[in-house]
Amino acid sequence: MKNKKYISEILIFIFLFFYSYIIGSKYIYSDQQIYREVYDKIKNYSLFDAYIFYARSLDSLEIVHFIIIWIGSRIIQKDILMSIINSILGIVGYRVLRKWGSSKINAVFIVFANYYFLILYFAAERLKFGFLLFGIALLSYNKKLIKILSEILSIFAHVQMIIAYILYKMPLIVKSFNKIIIKLKFKFSTLIVLSGFIVSVILIRNQLVNKIIHYYYVNKTFMELIKSFIFIILCIYYSKRRKIAILQSLFIIFSVLIVGSTRVNIFLFYFLLFNILQNQNKKGKYVLYILNVYYLINSILFIKDIIFYGRSFL
Repeated sequence: MKNKKYISEILIFIFLFFYSYIIGSKYIYSDQQIYREVYDKIKNYSLFDAYIFYARSLDSLEIVHFIIIWIGSRIIQKDILMSIINSILGIVGYRVLRKWGSSKINAVFIVFANYYFLILYFAAERLKFGFLLFGIALLSYNKKLIKILSEILSIFAHVQMIIAYILYKMPLIVKSFNKIIIKLKFKFSTLIVLSGFIVSVILIRNQLVNKIIHYYYVNKTFMELIKSFIFIILCIYYSKRRKIAILQSLFIIFSVLIVGSTRVNIFLFYFLLFNILQNQNKKGKYVLYILNVYYLINSILFIKDIIFYGRSFL
């Protein structure tokens, strides 16, 4: 059984690599035009100077993406590197979906054809690393050190991962709050997690504030806002822990008001996916099929724009 599992994942990796390379190499305009220029030039700088060049060029201080492209640019062509990273992300995503209760066919379909996965593969280059690290954390439940490091590094990969972190930790936050208030108990592990989160936020506070200001004024479309609230209602309905889901939803609403629904919906989609898969409800499966078809149409349009125009989000 294990050999079959690994063979399946190897095939996913290979197909996803070529799939990413063929489509990704055509994405040459919009944000990718800047990313490509930075990748080509960053190898000419020392580490410190490269970081200054990176921060000025991309208006970003996120260290994980910087380190990877600074090293990678000296070794390998950008499209090949990103195709490898995409393939790893696909495998991690596949494993997470299977862990949540997805069927093999559904997991493969989402990894290859879901709109939000395609955004991570081809458009949201820095956010891709945040999701990859967070996915590794979700799979590292028996390895606490790797889990904690991956969670913290995911925030350093992209500040937006704070949303995923808080959503994921909400049950622990509520449990710890109850113990502190009612039983006056405070676990050492909770202190470590909380300290790691606070230190991460302090270190990236300037980047976080700049992102919030930017998103507040840019990302507020009516249709995306409607989509957010539909997702929130479905999340609460399909959640096994509705009290926690309501608190998570309140946090999501707060996030939408601050950074805009366009940026939050990618997290909201995976939150909904988790609740539907965990619930194992027949009606939930129909909702999942509808979501798959809806996002497949979005994916086709997304890929079409890349192939014909060299960019997305026209």
